[in-house]
Parts: sequence; C-alpha cells; structure tokens
Amino acid sequence: MKDHCFTKAHWIKARDWPHIHGRLEDVRMRPLPGVHPLRAWSAVPDGAGWALITEQDWLPWPSLSQVAAHAHPLRRIQLAQKLLALTEFWQTKGFIHGDLSPNNILVVSERSMAPRLIAVDWVLNLKSREGTPRYVPPSLAHRSKCVEHDAAAAQLIAQELGHRPF
Repeated sequence: MKDHCFTKAHWIKARDWPHIHGRLEDVRMRPLPGVHPLRAWSAVPDGAGWALITEQDWLPWPSLSQVAAHAHPLRRIQLAQKLLALTEFWQTKGFIHGDLSPNNILVVSERSMAPRLIAVDWVLNLKSREGTPRYVPPSLAHRSKCVEHDAAAAQLIAQELGHRPF
C-alpha cells in the first residue's frame, strides 16, 4: 500500500527565516496532541529568502465544519468543549496555530474512543497576516499571531457550534 502524504511549498523572507526554522523544528521534535505534525521539511536559499517544502501525512478524516453540519446539538457542544480544552492546552505549551477555523480542524472518530480533534494547516510565520478573517477579531487583525488569536477563534467556533459560556 502506498504511503499517503502531501507537500506544500512556501517562500519565506530571509528576515523571518530564523523564527520559522525554530517553529518547524519545535513542531517536528515536540509533537503536541491535536496538532498535525510535520513528517519532514527542507529549505534552500532563494534570492532574498528561502524556498521551503513541508511534508505531512495525509489525514482522511472530515473537517469540523463537515461533521457539525449533520451532528446532533449535544454532539456539537461536545466538540466545542473539546476544541476549547485543546486550545487551552496549547497555550500552556506555548503553541500558536494562527489560523483556527472549522475547516482547519479534523474530527477523528473511532468506534471504541471518543472523538479527537486534529488541527491542520497551522501558520508557519506568526508575523504574517494570513488566516481566515472571519475568525480573527478586529482588535487583533493587525497584530502578529498570538495565543489571543487562537483563543478568540476557538471561542467563536464554539459559539457557532452552540456552546455558550457560563
């Protein structure tokens, strides 16, 4: 059976390379629950920056938006609670996703276990403005990515799923 993976190309400005190199190594060497890990990466100098290729395993699970569209309201709230707990855990470990949205969260459902969430397509350059605008509060839109971005996005997604703060 063929080993399924996907690659993604990036171009990184030279001034951002030290930060991104550290982030790549950190995620590769210290995988966290709920974060889609890197299988490998390589980079070569390219003019005023670096050409970067990342490789990750292909994950066959549906996105949170796909699951939520057909889920019972209680299941949606359960998924919202899992997302909030996961982003709080990442904060304790210093991980920032940078582009949380229902399409960047996969739901792993296995018969004998409770569903797990895996965040994909995390932002490499935390200084960039990339991300899903709908899940970035206006007060944070012009700042580098930080834990507040993930917390605000998770809260908004949880509200869309039907979770209400106490």
